[in-house]
Amino acid sequence: MRWNRGSGLEGMPDRLPARLPSMHLVYHGVRLVLVSKRYGKELEIEVPPGDPQIPDYLAFFRVLLTREFNPAKRIFVERINGDPAAGSAYAEALKAFGFQEAYQGLELWRRY
Repeated sequence: MRWNRGSGLEGMPDRLPARLPSMHLVYHGVRLVLVSKRYGKELEIEVPPGDPQIPDYLAFFRVLLTREFNPAKRIFVERINGDPAAGSAYAEALKAFGFQEAYQGLELWRRY
C-alpha cells in the first residue's frame, strides 16, 4: 500500500493510505478499521471477523449505491485481507450485510 504523510491532526495516524478516488477509509474514533481499494474490490479489515460492529463499518457501501450523484449499480469484492472474498473469514459478515456470492467474489447490488 502506498502511504501519504499524516493528516497533521492530533490523535490521527502519522501515515495514511494514498488519497485516491477509488479508496475509502473507515474509522472507529481515531482507529482505522477498514480500507476499501479499487471501489471495494479489495478490502483490508482491521478487526476480527466476529466483531459486532462490522455492519456499521460496511455502511459506506450503501452510500456508494444510493447517493444522488453517480451511484454505483453494484459493489464487487474480490479479496479481503489478501484472500479470496468468498472463502474469507469475513464472508459471512458481508453476506449478513446483504452481499451475495458471485463468480470469484461477493457482490452487493443497488435496489431500486
